[in-house]
Amino acid sequence: MTNYIVIFFLALFLIVIDVSAILECIFDIDCPTKKCAPPLVAKCDMYECYCRCPPNN
Repeated sequence: MTNYIVIFFLALFLIVIDVSAILECIFDIDCPTKKCAPPLVAKCDMYECYCRCPPNN
């Protein structure tokens, strides 16, 4: 019985780790800037962070 409890908590722990690894955003500022190599910048698109080329001004 103890083995089942340990397996259950290990599985629950792995599920929590996977959920926290998702990079969700609402604004561009929510994305980590170190994720993208220059000259790309982090942009939020459909609640996920992506590396995009900066706009030309």
